[in-house]
This record gives sequence, structure tokens and C-alpha cells, in this order.
Amino acid sequence: MARRTATDFINEVRDIAGGETSETVSDTRILRLVNEEYKLLCSKYMPVHIQTTESVTTSDGTAAYEMTATDVLGVERVVDTTNNYTPRPITEYQYHQYTQGDTTTNKGTPSFYFVSGLGSNNRWELTFYPTPAGTYTLVVHYFAFTELVTSPSATSALLPSAFDNVIVNRAASQLMRQTGNHDYAYRLLLGANEMEGMAKKTLDTFSFVPIRPRSIIAGAMR
Repeated sequence: MARRTATDFINEVRDIAGGETSETVSDTRILRLVNEEYKLLCSKYMPVHIQTTESVTTSDGTAAYEMTATDVLGVERVVDTTNNYTPRPITEYQYHQYTQGDTTTNKGTPSFYFVSGLGSNNRWELTFYPTPAGTYTLVVHYFAFTELVTSPSATSALLPSAFDNVIVNRAASQLMRQTGNHDYAYRLLLGANEMEGMAKKTLDTFSFVPIRPRSIIAGAMR
């Protein structure tokens, strides 16, 4: 059986919502609700299915770099492929403690990074410490969200298909809430929550090779 497409989601939400016509509820409105619920699930689980990469080329003396991607949900990790090193994430507070306002003296191979807000083009910006002392290639592994569209061809969700019904019922619940049918909206939401509890098992990944200590103390010291 083929995956649900954006058009399928729209039709199913419309049916569950009582068969509202396009005159009372437009396809655009339903698709927006579908994408909102789809995005919330992607943000909640950050599954490997939506992970991708972007390469950042550093310059000597420049600490902050704006990504070109506009679909970033979150950064998973950064890998310095030039120096075969993996910088670790820190907070902005830690960064300022390290630099003490001087970002030019401490230069070298970046050991840390943090998300420093948005750049001049309103895209995610990463700042590295120490400030890069040369031209390095830093591969940013991040989670991307791509909205479902109906044109030029209808697209499908990247989450496992077990989440399709969750998206349908959550979108229908939102639509019913907006149209004033709060009781039905609540019942749809309860059903969606039950489906999500089963669907999330499809996201489990296992490894028999430990890569770090798993004690509470070790976790706090990472």
C-alpha cells in the first residue's frame, strides 16, 4: 500500500471532521494544520529519518557562521572533517566565560560550538570556540523539516508510516477545536495520543556497542 500523500491527509481530515466542504474549510487550511502537527511530531522525536547535513567552511579569525538551510529544527552534532575532530556543544554563557570578550586571541581548531541565534538572513547561526585559525570543513548534522505539499506533486511524510494516523487525528482535532466542537476534538486527541504511544516504538534504535558511560554521574559530567 502506498504512503499517504498530502492530498490523502487533506481528504481524511475532511472526512473525520464531518465532511466539511471546501467552501467552509479550504484545503489550504487543512494542509496547514496537517503540517503543524507533522512538525510538532518531528520536533518531539527528532528522528533519524529527517536528519541531513550541511558543510560550513571556516575562515581564519571568524567565529560565527550562518547556515544556508532554512528548514533547521535542531542541530544534532558538528564534525570537523579537516582535523578529524568532533566539537562539543556548549551554552552561550560558557562561551563568554571562555573568551572573556576576546574572540581573536584564542584561535585554533574549534573544540566547542553553540547556536548563537539567527544571522543577518534570519537563518541559524553557529559560533565556534576557539575561533577557527584557518580554513576547515565543519559538517553540521541537523534535523530538517520539509512541509507536505500538494503541488507540483503530492508529497508524503518522512516519519514512519505508523505516524500517519496520528497526524490525521491530531489535525482533525485541531480543526474541530477551531470550529467549536470541543468534545469531539478532545476525543480525537485521545485517540491520537494512543496511536502515538504505539507508533513511537518504530523510532527505537538499538546498539550493542556502548559509546559512553550511562551512569547518572557520568551523564552529568559529559
